[in-house]
Amino acid sequence: MEYFDKFKRGKQANKKNQMSAQERAEQQRKDESLGMAIRGDVLTKVYPKAIINGVFVVPKNVRRIDMFACARQNSLKKVIMHDGIVYIGKGAFNDCEN
Repeated sequence: MEYFDKFKRGKQANKKNQMSAQERAEQQRKDESLGMAIRGDVLTKVYPKAIINGVFVVPKNVRRIDMFACARQNSLKKVIMHDGIVYIGKGAFNDCEN
């Protein structure tokens, strides 16, 4: 019985943390309008809008760049990072032609 109670509580907690499809779509629209997706201190995705004249500036509140965050951004020529970056994920800049 105790196991079932823990399982049930865990399942309820997961439901609270999950976004609905509508919430995800709204979050994606916000991300695209900003040109990037940031979750906490992690840069998870860069959209072409954030790359200006081939340059992307990593915001000061970002400490980590997620895997494939900037991948396939063919207009990207230069990335300006601050000293606070502590992690760059595998493939973060894969398939950037320039």
